[in-house]
Amino acid sequence: MTDPTPTPGSASRLREARERAGLSLADLVARVGLTESYWSDAETDDTEITGNISLAVISVFCGVAGISSQHLLFGSEIPIPSPDRDFSDLSDALNDRITGEQLTVPEASQLVGWELRDVLIDSSEFWNFTVDGLRDTCGFAGISWPAILPLLDATPE
Repeated sequence: MTDPTPTPGSASRLREARERAGLSLADLVARVGLTESYWSDAETDDTEITGNISLAVISVFCGVAGISSQHLLFGSEIPIPSPDRDFSDLSDALNDRITGEQLTVPEASQLVGWELRDVLIDSSEFWNFTVDGLRDTCGFAGISWPAILPLLDATPE
């Protein structure tokens, strides 16, 4: 399975969306959280968005700024693989692979590169993952990570 990779420019798209929404960095901190320094870094470095900001924060930002997660990450809407998936689908697919390959959770976590224990207990813990974590985990589970993106355009639980 070949999934798209976020395109360069997500940092500038983040800044442009914030400015279009009429928000200063201070406004963004008040409405979404984190710090001005954090957001300033995210507006200048694409890897900050995919590697350091949680899916929950991205979801709230997208709602506040009026931008879809697809547009933020790719610069346009992309075809979303059908069917849309949610975090419980991802947790189920992880469990299936772990069980099928007779892996322990620590072994699976090592293979994925992310701690999986909490998300296997409560799939809403995926909101704490980054985009990079989502991509890696979906790849291991055999789910196309863009199929999860529509979930980010709703308010996190």
